[in-house]
Amino acid sequence: MELKSRWYVPMQNIKIQGVGVWLNQRAINVTTKLPDAEVPYNDHHTEPTHNITIVQRCDNRTEDLITDINTFTTGLVITPPLNHHVEIIPHPQLIKSGYMLMGPIVIPPNSEDELVLTLFKYKDAPDLELPFVAGQMLVRLTEYSPLQVEGAKSDKKEDIKPEKAASSRGGKAGRGRGNHLF
Repeated sequence: MELKSRWYVPMQNIKIQGVGVWLNQRAINVTTKLPDAEVPYNDHHTEPTHNITIVQRCDNRTEDLITDINTFTTGLVITPPLNHHVEIIPHPQLIKSGYMLMGPIVIPPNSEDELVLTLFKYKDAPDLELPFVAGQMLVRLTEYSPLQVEGAKSDKKEDIKPEKAASSRGGKAGRGRGNHLF
């Protein structure tokens, strides 16, 4: 599928350094893959989120059943700037319509995948009329930290032989050792 168009959603960080205030702008790269895809928008430039619109069902079903998980595409590829990530959270009107977003969704800075929202229909309500504003995009600074594992097992693993595994059960069929209920 070829890329149709590119949009840049400006992101502003106001930082206070010393005596002055300076404005740092970084662009979020947004590429549309479908002709009816809607670019993320917000109602006012001071809002921290941009609205995300779903435009098409992924599985081409005609209706959504209660307690069903449904996938919808936005037709967008969102690439955050370096050292930032994007979180997709549910829009308030999504809950009112009888659906919930599965997750929040986190988009790393090197993402080139199309944004697909997985929604769970939890009550008997009419199906969503597309296009529908289902999520909000929130840009956050990524803090990197190393993972330190304490008390890790050694890298060398002992091979378990079948006769050793059978003898570790204690000879009782169907029962394990310890304080297990079953």
